Parts: sequence; C-alpha cells; structure tokens
Amino acid sequence: MRHASPFSLGRFEYERSHLYYLPAHMMQSLELEKPVFLIGSRGTGKTTLLHSLNWRERLDNASLKSARAQKGIEDRCIGVYIRMPPFKMGTFEQWLSANPDVYGPLFSFFIDLISAELLADAIADLLARGIISASPSEEDDLLRNILEHYPNLLSQNEIRHRTLKAFASYLANIRKKLQWYSQIRPNPADLPDAFKIAGIGEFGRVISDMFAEFCDSFSPPSDFRWYFKVCMDEAEYLTPFQRLCVNSLMRLSQSALFHVVSYVRHPEDLARTLLPPLSLQKADSQIIILDTLSGSEFKEFVEGVASVRLQAKLKDANVRFSTARALGKLNINALLTNILNESENPLAKTLIHKADELFAVLQEKGITYHGSLPIYQAYLIEALSLDPDELVSDNRFIRRKIQSKQFRKKMVAAYLNVCRELNTKVRYAYDQMVLGMSDNCIRDYLAQIHEIFVETGLTTKEFAFANDIPIQIQNRALRRASEQKRYSLPKRVNTPDLTGRLVNGLAKVTAIVQSSSVALRSSELGLFVIDIPSITSTGIVDVIRQASEAGFLFIKRDDTHRLTFRVHSSLAAAFNFSYRGTYYECYLRPKELNALINSQDETGLEKIVKRISERISSEQRGQLTLF
Repeated sequence: MRHASPFSLGRFEYERSHLYYLPAHMMQSLELEKPVFLIGSRGTGKTTLLHSLNWRERLDNASLKSARAQKGIEDRCIGVYIRMPPFKMGTFEQWLSANPDVYGPLFSFFIDLISAELLADAIADLLARGIISASPSEEDDLLRNILEHYPNLLSQNEIRHRTLKAFASYLANIRKKLQWYSQIRPNPADLPDAFKIAGIGEFGRVISDMFAEFCDSFSPPSDFRWYFKVCMDEAEYLTPFQRLCVNSLMRLSQSALFHVVSYVRHPEDLARTLLPPLSLQKADSQIIILDTLSGSEFKEFVEGVASVRLQAKLKDANVRFSTARALGKLNINALLTNILNESENPLAKTLIHKADELFAVLQEKGITYHGSLPIYQAYLIEALSLDPDELVSDNRFIRRKIQSKQFRKKMVAAYLNVCRELNTKVRYAYDQMVLGMSDNCIRDYLAQIHEIFVETGLTTKEFAFANDIPIQIQNRALRRASEQKRYSLPKRVNTPDLTGRLVNGLAKVTAIVQSSSVALRSSELGLFVIDIPSITSTGIVDVIRQASEAGFLFIKRDDTHRLTFRVHSSLAAAFNFSYRGTYYECYLRPKELNALINSQDETGLEKIVKRISERISSEQRGQLTLF
C-alpha cells in the first residue's frame, strides 16, 4: 500500500495553508528595521521567508504562529508581499528608457502605489479585528490629511467614503492607470500632474509615516512602534535600471518603511543607486545569501522543514526528523562492501583481501577501527604507493595527519575510481550524501526524502522514527530523484535544448574526470572556469546563469572577467559523480563550450565530452608532475 508523502513538493502559491520552519538567525535579520536583500537560487526558501513577514500569515497561519512562539504581530511589524512578474515591469522599460530622469521617479512611484495599497488594506483589516482601535471619524481624519497632502493626485470627490478600504481601492485604480500608460506609451511630458511626484520613493515614505503615526496613536501602549516591511519577490525580473530604482528606495528608507527584496542570484551591483552622491552601503542594508549556508545551518533548516511536515501529518508537535537517524551516518566503506560483495570482477576479491590484511595490521597495532573493512584505505595505499606504516604509526598525531591528508580527503575519489574499475554504477546513501546532493536547496532535499519515503513503503509514523533504512532502498530512491531533476530541465529553463546539452555535457565531463586516476591526487575536479571576455557569444554566459538560477548549475563566482561554476550536486546520482560538489578548478575553452551547446546528437556530444575530459585530465597530470 502506498501512503501519501508529507514531503511531496508544491509551490507556496498552490498551498492552502503553508507550513513554516524559520531559522532564528534568519528571522532576526529579516525583522530588523532596515532593508534586506534575500538572495538564493530557486527552492532555497526565499518565498517562505518573505511570506513569514506577511501580516495576514502572522495572524491566521497556525504553523507560522507556532514557529514564532505563538506571536502574531506583537512586534508591530506589518509585512506585505509583492510578487514582481505579474505587474509586467518590462513595459516601463519600453516606455521610459529614453527618459531616465522621468523613469526613476515614475517607476518608484509605481512601486509605492502597490505598497501603499497593500498597507492600507492591511491596516483596515487590523481595525476590523480591533488590533488597532480608531473610530470612523479618526480614520476619516487620516484620509483627509493624506488627501490634503497630495491634492493633485488624490481627489476628495473621487472617494465617497473616506475609509482605508476605499483608499486602497482608489490607489489600485491609480496604479492600473499608470500601468496602462506604460503600455500605450504617451509622451511623459503629457502625463497628468497627478503622476509628477517630486522624488524617488517620496510618496511611499510620506504615506508610511502617516500610517505609522495613525497606528501608534490608536494602539495600546507598547515598547514597539509600528513599522512596515514591503517584501518584493522575484526581483530578478526587473531590468538593470529598475534594480537601481529599488536600490535607491532602499537607500532612502527611513522611519517606518523598509523593503525586503529577493533575487535568485547576486545582482552585479547592490551599492549603486540613481542618486550619484548616495550609494547603498553594508550598514544601510542586510544581505542574506541562502546558497552559502554552512553545512550545519542547512542541516538545521531542512530537518526543521521536514519535522514540521511530519508534525502536521501526524498531529504531534514533538516529532523531530533526523537525516542521520533515518539514513545512517556516511560510511563509504559500507557502500564499497555492498558493491564488492555483489561483484564478480576479480578486482573485488583482491580489494577485499587487501582490506582484510590492512584490518589485521590495525588490530595487531592495537589501533581502534570500527565499522566496515578499510576498503578505500587499502585501495589508496595500492593506487598511490603510500606507506602503510604511516597509517598504523604508533604516534597518534602522525596517524591522524596522514589519515586526513592521504585518506579522508581522497575518500570519495577512491570510491568513484573503484566503481569505475568494477564497471558498476556509483551507489548513493546516508545522511551526508543526501545533504550534499541537496546543494543548499530545500526543494532538492525534500525531493530526495520524498522518494526515499515512497521507496520504503512505510507509513508516515513508521518513517518518522525509522532507523538505518537499507542502502539499496536509499540508492534506488536517490537515483530516481536525481533522474527526475535531470529530465525536468526543459520545463524550468527558457532554452531547453541549449541548456540541456550544456548541463548534460558538463555533468558527464565531471563524472569522467572525478573517476580518473588523476582524481586520486586532485580529487573532485569539475569546478569549471571561463574567462568571460574570451567568450564571443554572450548567449553562452546567459545560458550558464539561467541554468544556475533554475538549479542545474551552481555559480561559485561571477564577475565581469571570470565565471566559476559547477554542475549542481542534485544531479550527482543521475550522472555518477561526487555528492559533495567539486573543489578543484579546471578551465573550459570557448570552443569547447560552443561545441557542447551546438552538438547535433548524442553521439556528437559524447565525442566532445571525451575530448574535454581527456584534455582536463592530461593538463592536471602535467601540473602534478611539477611538484
């Protein structure tokens, strides 16, 4: 019987009631009274974090209230959420790009209209709930003051009832009119005076100050003051000039209004604004980069997410999911033992015999060794002509140093090489492999755990408390998750053919160079480097960046001169390369990239892959002989 998985995936927008797990250090940064940049590739949790600031979610979502220790909006933060693509920001570029002096103020005014509309609606709801206690006449006074402050924009006669709900609707109509102008593109000089706002972000700041003063005046006494967080999701859809507008809004943030802006990758310049004397400094904003969480931070994050999903399904708030408990701690030698015992290749018996001999020596020396036979150690001693006496040295400091330098760092390379020599597929299992192949992506972690859950056939409760799920089950599930990710590429990128050939080609190159003999000295090759000025077609760089945004490549460094990237680790099980990414750089030549992208069929792609792999391996071999 197949049981419904608590780990099945769905976009935030499609869920009736979202489940939340919020790392404390992230929430502290997001809730600061200052602007925030939230940067991370797709599936890293940006939308969830932005929605955790939303006032309605904070009041009505039981999971969010639980994650925040039953707090609603006691901190008096009103967050509103804006998803940028639906507003068709590109129409402003087509209309105003030739008039930057008009473009900046008008575009920022458009953002302010959206923000003010959502904030007015939020405060109206807080009034209805009694969280803010103002009489209809006091609400009327607020609106009258705003209308008097902007007589050209806001007509007293067009709002019959001066309420915040009516004001929100009126702002929506103004915003739609401005969006209509962006589509019919009149001469900016012919626009009505209502749209000629003096400065960038001025409307938003003034309205927010008036809103905050109103909320403070009619709320119970508190150590907190009311302030507003405008959360702008998917800002990568903005044009470069529009991003400068947003930077300017953030630089001018003050008093009650602060923006939180999310990007799928680090924008080229977060400091520049449209105000020459002013730049956006580190002290002006907070930057949270989700792709670079430490291993322990990511583990806490994803296990927290998995736990709240299990808690909701089992209706038990005490359930805690542990990757290590369910899958077991990483044991490369256990995987090798599993493979060797099933292999009929003579090398398998030879390697087991050498591991037995090494284990006997360790016992004779009185060195404690737990777990499976030391297979990868025995393989490395033979392959690299190492001195086994150092591994079994009586001096524990020398022994630890040698084990770290000569064995642990080369553990995965040895594993991949043994699989190649046995002509068998690499097997994937255990906690560190799943966490590594997630590559800091919550969505990929859940996809892997989901497939393992399905493969076990256990109930949710049985799975929540499972211990050491068998290697064979884990391997089948992880390979399926990786294959599904691989074949989802056409749905996730704009240029599926080009991107598919590039990703598939580089993934195969990675697998080959990581399992070659040279990898035993430069383990886990495959951190590709290209010199951007040498690329004649800018389209290739765009393909790489888009593939990174979609989670198929991982960009390590991106500037005007150099691009350093690798294949996303979630594809490791589909292509048989290392679960923990790559560490050593290898240059790609422009003609090789062109050849990969323009290959006509699978046979042609394989030939190109072979040429690139041989060239990288030979260059690495040549460099090693220098030392």
